[in-house]
Amino acid sequence: SSGRKPDDDDDDDLCVMAVFSRPAVLAGAAAVAGVAAAVALWLMKKRAKKPDRCARLLAPVVPYIEGVMKAFARPFDAASAPDGYILLAVAENKLAWRDILKPRVEAAVRDLPDWTANYGQLSGRPELRQAVAAFLERRFLQNKKNVLDADDLVCVTGVAATLNAVFYAACAPGDRVLVPRPYYAAFVSDLRAFAECEVVPCDLDDLDGAYTPRVKALLLTNPHNPLGTVLSSSELRRLAAWCDAKGIHFVSDEIYALSVFRDEDARPFVSLAALDGFDSGRRHVVWGLSKDFGMSGLRFGVLASKNPTILAAAQSAALFSQVPGIAAHVATELLADGEFCDAYLRENARRLLRSCELVEKALDALDIAYVRPTAGIFLFFDLSFLLNNNTVDGKFTSDMDIYEALLADEYRLVLTPGSAQAAAEPGWFRICYAFVPVPVLEVALERLTAFVTRYRAMTK
Repeated sequence: SSGRKPDDDDDDDLCVMAVFSRPAVLAGAAAVAGVAAAVALWLMKKRAKKPDRCARLLAPVVPYIEGVMKAFARPFDAASAPDGYILLAVAENKLAWRDILKPRVEAAVRDLPDWTANYGQLSGRPELRQAVAAFLERRFLQNKKNVLDADDLVCVTGVAATLNAVFYAACAPGDRVLVPRPYYAAFVSDLRAFAECEVVPCDLDDLDGAYTPRVKALLLTNPHNPLGTVLSSSELRRLAAWCDAKGIHFVSDEIYALSVFRDEDARPFVSLAALDGFDSGRRHVVWGLSKDFGMSGLRFGVLASKNPTILAAAQSAALFSQVPGIAAHVATELLADGEFCDAYLRENARRLLRSCELVEKALDALDIAYVRPTAGIFLFFDLSFLLNNNTVDGKFTSDMDIYEALLADEYRLVLTPGSAQAAAEPGWFRICYAFVPVPVLEVALERLTAFVTRYRAMTK
């Protein structure tokens, strides 16, 4: 009468009932006790092997979450909270929201169509997918050799939900996914929580060394998080060929694709969707509005694939992650406005470059090594010279020690430790220079300079 569907545990319980209904068992109390004990032990062992879904969801999304929460609770404000925390560990681009994006969004919601209040197609309304397909074709498929149709897309509430759907459909529990290091820290939880996949850190120049038969996919971010670099087309083709040879899926997270702000390296962004062979069924691209358009709160992501099974599975999964009507309308209006998008993306690149150069100037003055970014919203820099040196405050033995010291009252600066991103070497940190306006970034760099100057002097 409860309507609950039977599961594996119900089958186990039915087996127990069947055992105890046999006359032979009921004949002797000793036999009953023995069988009951044996069956109970078998059930305990069987159930103990089942994954603890609650524990997976309760695991911290990232190991540095404490500092992030402190910064959310008391953020820096020059007037009201000058002693507040400056948060530079969250991957958000806030540089063009207030004066460019917000007015355009407000215009889009001023006259909402009635359908925004109703259910719709799980994969996204036709006009939404058509607008996204046209947008991606123009900006991701520059060579015009490949085509993306609306039917090749499934829209959901963000790229994390998209990745969850892809790996839930493409992999089985316990399958492994290669992710070149360093990588976005939350990939571990994104792939573990529901798809039950294991992230295996690897090096791009030694994929064979990390490969085992349990590996079912390669996942990478291009442009890269946290390095801010862009893969060359030849490197992307090499990776695609390797995946084809192994018969595994290749998932390209291209959420920073339109945030390239330096072209002097003659390495423009190339999408996996633009390469020959994208129709193989094992290549998938994900993108969203969270980074390039600085609207992580809108919750919009899209999967592009030529695999009908993966697309159908992602559409079914969208029952739990369907794009809300108002967000779908905003995304449709925004992405269909080519003139606005062109102007915005140019200005966004200019602002990203300005903030990035401020960080580079501060690090150069401190003689700190870093990876020079050409895209994205991060810079990855090296504080390893502070490790394993005695100071009056003790010894930094890991980047988490440095991370904790940066949270102290004198600095209250929240950065992403490289160990959380599987960095190959200890002591590296990621700074998101797009999370705060330039005046706040300048204060953050003053705090970082004071920290480095103090502890560098102690170690000499």
